[in-house]
Amino acid sequence: MRTAIAVAAVLLAALGMLASASPSVAQTTDSCQVSGTTNLGSSSYTLSANLSNCVSSTAGAPAEGKLGQGQSYTESVSITTSTGAVVQGTAQYQQSPGSGNACPGNSSPVTGSGFGDWIVSWSDGTNTVLNTVYTVANQTIVKWGGVSPGGGNPSVESGTTLNLVAGSENPAGTAPSTFAITSNNPAFPPGTPTSAQLTLAPSDPTSCSTNGSEGNAALSGLLALGLDTSGYGTP
Repeated sequence: MRTAIAVAAVLLAALGMLASASPSVAQTTDSCQVSGTTNLGSSSYTLSANLSNCVSSTAGAPAEGKLGQGQSYTESVSITTSTGAVVQGTAQYQQSPGSGNACPGNSSPVTGSGFGDWIVSWSDGTNTVLNTVYTVANQTIVKWGGVSPGGGNPSVESGTTLNLVAGSENPAGTAPSTFAITSNNPAFPPGTPTSAQLTLAPSDPTSCSTNGSEGNAALSGLLALGLDTSGYGTP
């Protein structure tokens, strides 16, 4: 609890200072509280969390939303039925898990790293896709920051592509094999820097040494958009 409060205080203070001092920071800054879970495997991870109490420098920006990596989404799409008719229906689309490992060398959980595309589904119906890179230190603190595999700092990207879950079409028929989720929230255009500092609480603290994966863990902390903390290093 004390660690989470300390991390929140540090990031909120940095948010206020950098938003006014750094010319590279986007005009809009936003910080949201994160509460959810993640599953850190031996080579991939998924996460699902709620975003709440968002504080924004732009009037009308969403105050809450959901955060996901490797989740499925129900989308409205055109479906071709067995009769050849094209109707509007729904289908589920699955995002690929993120890549990485919090248990390098299958040894003690000292540090790990990975990357992925987080999807933010805002309460106003818009989306933001975050290009993220994570590091884990001492099994308890997670920081999404640093340099992405493709170069550059983690930031809002234009979008990401999801794959159809076979048999999920409603009504039954043939739906597009992929679905693109785009970053369409005007407050956070592509290129907006992002960062997160979260506490990681594994349900089984010995999982790294026994299974080579972190397994299920609770996440809590802060997500910041419009704040470039890439120079802060691993906590």
